[in-house]
Amino acid sequence: MSAFSATEAAFEGFRVARERPWAIVAWAGVAFVFLIGDVILRTFLIDANAIQASSRALVAGATISLVFYGILFAAAYRVVLEPNSSVNGLRLGIQELRQVLLILISGLLVFIAYLGVAFLCGLAYVLMRPLSEPLAAVIGALSVVISYALLIVLPIRLSLAGPHTFVEHRLRPFASWTMSRGHFWPMLGAYVFATVFAFVVILLGMAILAGLFAFAGDTVQRIGATPTNFVDNLKPLRIVYLVGTSFIIAQAWAIIACPAASIFRQLNREAVP
Repeated sequence: MSAFSATEAAFEGFRVARERPWAIVAWAGVAFVFLIGDVILRTFLIDANAIQASSRALVAGATISLVFYGILFAAAYRVVLEPNSSVNGLRLGIQELRQVLLILISGLLVFIAYLGVAFLCGLAYVLMRPLSEPLAAVIGALSVVISYALLIVLPIRLSLAGPHTFVEHRLRPFASWTMSRGHFWPMLGAYVFATVFAFVVILLGMAILAGLFAFAGDTVQRIGATPTNFVDNLKPLRIVYLVGTSFIIAQAWAIIACPAASIFRQLNREAVP
């Protein structure tokens, strides 16, 4: 297994956007559909005075989010790892379902690991406190550091499970741990840079929208607030907001999701040219 270029991985989303602009357009279309779905959900299902309705809305919202991420994760992996199979990477099938299941499994693994570490740290604190208050305080501080470190290390070490699952056409939630061994710091660097780039893209996109709305005599905060009446979503400025936000989400998604596929490809050049 060879090394990889963190810089190449961090800029993979920009390469995809440059070489496949229609993929970004298609992903923006998917984002727009799910934004409308979220609007419908908030408008018709959420009732602050009804616990049952709120719970139903929560479950529906989580399901919509899982489907959304499953589709776009698979699309990102497809354009990077199987570039000749699709122009925009969008499909709806077993690959997307595997990504949804992988999200659930990975989230459960991180949650269980976090609970386990939190329990052991709490137990160490409780046992040490009667013996030494200062040492117990040190253990408490270390517990906080370890807990936050775990929430960084685990997702990074498991981040190659998505592209690995996509390439092998079967769930591979644990293989990423072995593959990422010895590559944590370059992977962290690639993901940090990609996150910063995505944040800049979001800020620039929202600034452009804010400028458009200011020119129209309105504010992005007011237009962006979810209307209580669904018909208000059909107003021109609201449509502009939803379309603009969809493109921002699509570009940011390319920047965030593509690096893992790039790293996987670089570490497996024999299997994925």
